[in-house]
Amino acid sequence: MFDLIRSEIRKIRTTRTGLGIVIGAALAVALGTVSTVMSVETGQLTGPIHDQMFYFLASINLGVFALILGVRGFTDEYRHGTIVSTFLSSTDRIRVLGTKIIVSALAAVVMTLGALVIMIALAMALAGMKDGSVSVTADDVRAFTGLAAGMAGWATIGTTVGAIIRHQVAAIVGGLVWVLVAENMASGFVPELSRFTPGQAVTPSLKQHEHRTWLRFRSQQSPSRIPARRSSPRRVGPGAPRSHLTVPSVTATSESGKSPAQHSGFVSYRD
Repeated sequence: MFDLIRSEIRKIRTTRTGLGIVIGAALAVALGTVSTVMSVETGQLTGPIHDQMFYFLASINLGVFALILGVRGFTDEYRHGTIVSTFLSSTDRIRVLGTKIIVSALAAVVMTLGALVIMIALAMALAGMKDGSVSVTADDVRAFTGLAAGMAGWATIGTTVGAIIRHQVAAIVGGLVWVLVAENMASGFVPELSRFTPGQAVTPSLKQHEHRTWLRFRSQQSPSRIPARRSSPRRVGPGAPRSHLTVPSVTATSESGKSPAQHSGFVSYRD
């Protein structure tokens, strides 16, 4: 078993495919971090790393690369014909599958940790240039640990798909279509069953991070960006009709300095 593990590690370490996937994942995470940090306002670049949008984008990119890494662990050998010598060295195919799953999962964890280091360094440097302040907290460490475990799960799924679908292109395209299209459609039409799909099982916290991140971005928007709307005149009490200017109560500001009166979640400014 240990000889098989050493052999699989040597294959990933000495072939261009494995190194190319790891480098590609690092570049994708770096590009996503730079583009996101440079495009947002300074006020949004505060708080822990896992609450930032670039962290969510990194988790998606890393999931794709981890899936491809697992798929190619098997399909590369079928493509180049080396699977024959692999099965001759160990006639137990279940053991070969288990070995490839273990090594692919470890490689995905290493790839994830390396990409996270690059992401954190770039985010802190660029946020500092824009007078922002992002920091690594204890919650970030737990989020990073969960992300690494999730990427190991993606690699495991990829390895299993590669063992079933031996054609490399079909396995990669089929895996990506399932993760990016089929599971998203399932979550929209059958949300009760979608949580049992492989993708949702290995990354259960990503939707929560996305929702919290978008809420945080919305809460930091300037009140002046939320347009006010004037309702149609209506009669209030026995007096004459009065016009009402209504805006959401959470961001209401009075340009005329009048005191607002709150009614049913809206603020009314009476003439």
